[in-house]
Amino acid sequence: MSRGIAKKTDPALWEKCKVLACKEGKMCKHSARKMQWAVQCYKSKGGRYVGKKDSSNKLHQWTKQKWRTASGKKSKGRLRYLPDKVWDALSPEQIRRTNRSKREGFRKGNQWVKQPKDVADIASKHRQLRRSPRRMDGPS
Repeated sequence: MSRGIAKKTDPALWEKCKVLACKEGKMCKHSARKMQWAVQCYKSKGGRYVGKKDSSNKLHQWTKQKWRTASGKKSKGRLRYLPDKVWDALSPEQIRRTNRSKREGFRKGNQWVKQPKDVADIASKHRQLRRSPRRMDGPS
């Protein structure tokens, strides 16, 4: 068993849920959102896990960060997904530019599209803040 992933007790059901994520969820390309949808499907159909999920589990972290589009609407591949905190830090003009670059990349057939540099810098700062160690010099 790989570290950070609890073992699924019904691999056939898991494969079926991944297919359903494409057919019903309209998410055919691999993404965190597709896996989140497949996990929800797997659990709703009685799928179970054995073993403990590592706290560094990326899908768990992604869900806790509340990733969404700026408007909260479904992306359909055309809008940028970012954590709430990043959207809050962006100006309306930066939001327009990052969504424009995502739409243009999507039209060219790209699933992953670079962000404008200033937007990428803001997103990077939020990732660094999350990774920084806790301060130990405050009152308990």
